[in-house]
Amino acid sequence: MKPRKKAPGVEFELDKMRELEQELKQLESRNKHFCHVLAEQRIDRSSMLPPMGIFKKQKRIKQFEQQLFTRSQVANIRREQSRGFAGFVLFSTIAAALVWWGLSLMQAIP
Repeated sequence: MKPRKKAPGVEFELDKMRELEQELKQLESRNKHFCHVLAEQRIDRSSMLPPMGIFKKQKRIKQFEQQLFTRSQVANIRREQSRGFAGFVLFSTIAAALVWWGLSLMQAIP
């Protein structure tokens, strides 16, 4: 049996398909290479330590959070401070009144 002759349009289409398949294989291999490079970069980034400044900042934030008060604690502290201020004003007023009374008595005795 004789091999059949292919039409020139079919040859052109087959060549084009082969080129496209070859280009597809190149793109797939390039994609695999980039995936491998990205995976290596991820591993490198995860194994590296952050700069020391970040550790200090995290330590300061942790200390600050440990020293934070709840809202009720802050309200209690403000209440105590206002009571303390009111007591100070009351004591100062009484002391000034006693000094004034004492001075007025001293002026009455000539």
